[in-house]
Amino acid sequence: MTNQNSQPRVALPGSERQPIVGAQVTGPVDPNERFEVSVYLRAPAGSDLAQDIQDRVVNQQQPLSREEYAARYSASSDDIARVERFALAHNLIVIEANAVRRVVVLSGSAQAVGAAFGTQIQRYTQQQQTYRGRTGPLTVPADIAPLITGVLGIDNRPQARAHIHYAEVANIVYTPPQLSTLYNFPTTGNGAGQTIAI
Repeated sequence: MTNQNSQPRVALPGSERQPIVGAQVTGPVDPNERFEVSVYLRAPAGSDLAQDIQDRVVNQQQPLSREEYAARYSASSDDIARVERFALAHNLIVIEANAVRRVVVLSGSAQAVGAAFGTQIQRYTQQQQTYRGRTGPLTVPADIAPLITGVLGIDNRPQARAHIHYAEVANIVYTPPQLSTLYNFPTTGNGAGQTIAI
């Protein structure tokens, strides 16, 4: 078995992170802080879910069943085993390995996670919010890099904020006939012979 710690490391494509504009580093995370990281794995070679769905729609075929999806698009047991060996070599615990979802969930200390994925994890503050973050790419041993499509959970920065603005609600009440007029509801028919299930 190859020693994972002696392997050359490569950056995971798409894993680059920059600080949020205006965020300030307040210091490193507690090295003993424990959290979970989800490692997402590649689909089987030659599989193309989007094309499969499109072909089924065009050919008016039944959607994929759960069993068909699992058979065609699950992660390979070899890929999962290799990520599990990587975790063991870096003092991480495998919490879950789900082939159908193509994810391996790992748990460990901030120090172990940072070392496993070649990153420094810091505490940041931005607009009265504190978060755990990192900058730069994640790196992993070159032999497992092609298996991994994403790593989530190291950085827990706010990803989105609500843009909903509620207008002041006017105190207006509509009768059913007024609503039917507003929505141009058909005036013919009385519902006879119709069944509605809720």
